[in-house]
Amino acid sequence: MTPLRPLVGFIAVLLVIAGVTVTVLLGPDDTWGGEPEAVPDAKPVIVSGPQLLDVAGLSLVVTARPAGEGAAFVGAGHPVHVQDYVRDVARTEITALSASGVGDSQALSGERQRPAVAPGELDVWQEQASGDPAKIEIPLTEDEPVQIAAAPATGAGAAPELGIGYALPGAFIGGLVAVLIGVLLLVGTIVLGRRAKGAQRAVSESGPQPSAAQAGSARASSGIALRLVATVSAVALAAGCSIPQRVDHGTEPAVVPLEEADAQTMLDDYDRRNNAAIKKSDAGDGSLWATADAGPNLAVDALAARTAKFYPPKKDDDGDFIHEVRDVYEVEQPGYPLWSLIDVDLPNSDLGGGQYLCLYTRDGATEPWKGYTSVYLPSRLVTPLDAQAATPSAKDLLTAAQWDDELTRWIAAGKESDLRISRDLMESYGDMAATPKGVARIDHSVSPWGGRADGRTEQDGPVRVLRVKQGLLVITNKQWERNLYLEQGFEWKQATRERKIHGPHHRDLVYDEHYLLSAAILIPDSGAPSVIGSDVERVLEFPR
Repeated sequence: MTPLRPLVGFIAVLLVIAGVTVTVLLGPDDTWGGEPEAVPDAKPVIVSGPQLLDVAGLSLVVTARPAGEGAAFVGAGHPVHVQDYVRDVARTEITALSASGVGDSQALSGERQRPAVAPGELDVWQEQASGDPAKIEIPLTEDEPVQIAAAPATGAGAAPELGIGYALPGAFIGGLVAVLIGVLLLVGTIVLGRRAKGAQRAVSESGPQPSAAQAGSARASSGIALRLVATVSAVALAAGCSIPQRVDHGTEPAVVPLEEADAQTMLDDYDRRNNAAIKKSDAGDGSLWATADAGPNLAVDALAARTAKFYPPKKDDDGDFIHEVRDVYEVEQPGYPLWSLIDVDLPNSDLGGGQYLCLYTRDGATEPWKGYTSVYLPSRLVTPLDAQAATPSAKDLLTAAQWDDELTRWIAAGKESDLRISRDLMESYGDMAATPKGVARIDHSVSPWGGRADGRTEQDGPVRVLRVKQGLLVITNKQWERNLYLEQGFEWKQATRERKIHGPHHRDLVYDEHYLLSAAILIPDSGAPSVIGSDVERVLEFPR
């Protein structure tokens, strides 16, 4: 009897026991636990801790069952979205998991007892379900963190019962394979043992000792058996599930706000709100603009609605205003408010081979995407990168602020600059610098939109920065005030249109006009930065 035969037999028994245990405990659905139970002293909204599920290599099966009548909701999404959804809501946070599901939890206070909208109305969930019960399966991976949330489907009511089970894909099949291999090894060990005993009896009856060749053959057989054990063990492991492991997604994991696959759906929703606002604005009522636009766009909208109140636009037969996706410039961002830059096509307009870059913002998970600003480029000048490569560094933000300041200085002084100025901006500046009759001089006062000089490159600032294939792209918005100093004794007579739209002028020496400058600056990795596109539009007033 060789020394390895008992070892092979022992491994075979372990494989059988392990395989039987896995198949019995997990069953054909590869799931352990997950039966819904009441979470002690739970608030109506229950969420997992932001870093609780920083694990890869398994899937969670989460089941929510309503405590009474109605339906329960359960969803899984990126922590940036889930945390924003529940940030002001009293909730129960799961701080630990147990072998059977929910472990420890803690109550967190909030200004509201229920979310602003029902959870099923959000579009940020990776997986979601409503019902009695509601059940989802969410894989935990190294690529992206996940946070789960459960609540009454309407957002109001008693806390649902919650169950969290662990799915190990392929574990049931792996267990069966382990049992089969173990049985085969046991049978093989028994058969080989009997043959060896028969050979020993034959040798003892005949008398001669085994030759060196026979001993070598036995040792070779033992080596083959050992390799067989290692091989079948590896096969059993490969047939089963991956081994769960802890991963570090960080305390503030970033999210890609809008992926290309979802961009057209977002634009369709925006167009619905935007076209409704346009129709009302054309009648002189700008009350719907805030449902579609924000920031600089909203300032332009206000002027359009006021102008239409006194001078209604001519009706056209072009139909609704439609945006179609060409490219999405994906950028990782750590939290709300989020923004997304999209290269859009306008089917009812001729872009002349250029690029129309539209920037949209979203203030919260319960808020819609709104139009913030846009810039037209005369040709296709910038190409998107993947989200990770496009995300700017701290150094990139400083560089962007530097050249944004340079653009401000050029407008204020009107002198030569290391920043190359586009033809359209030069023409706009020329028009703004032209001195009308009775005007002694013109001063230009320029500042970041909203007057925010510090932190203007942050998430909610007026300067957005991202990397593209050609270098660093900066989308900036500025308040441009044109101050006309009148000659002594000159009386400024406002045109009727100007007076109706912008109001009467009551200052004797200075007449001011408000403009919005939207510009795109490209900072190549080598070479001179340049303004590659700009729009200058009159507005009623600047934000306060």
